[in-house]
Formats: sequence, structure tokens, C-alpha cells
Amino acid sequence: MLTENHSVQVQGTFRALADPTRREILMMLSRQDLTIREVSDNFDMTRAAVKKHLRILEEGELIVVKTK
Repeated sequence: MLTENHSVQVQGTFRALADPTRREILMMLSRQDLTIREVSDNFDMTRAAVKKHLRILEEGELIVVKTK
């Protein structure tokens, strides 16, 4: 049985995986660590849009975003 907290976490993970762009970003990051710029260079979207996708992946606990 899922606790309410675990249920929210699972929902966040599914939300993150629901978008094909986020799945593609996740596959890229599974091969190597990349900067936001390096991820952005692979897509025809603004860096802000990529940052939003990364935030959702982080909220879904699928990636960890490191700052310098």
C-alpha cells in the first residue's frame, strides 16, 4: 500500500516521464552529465524551456541538478 507521500512522489515521476522531450533529455543524461547549455544545444527551444523540463525531471526525482 502506498503512503500519501509516496503516491505524490510516484505521480511526480510519471508526470516527468509523460513528456517525450523529458524522456529524451533523461536518455541523454543517462549516458553522461551535461550542462544546461549542452542539453539546450540538442533541442530547438530556449534555455528557459530546457530548464523547466529539467526542474520537472528533478521534482520527479529522476535527475539531480548540480550548481557550481
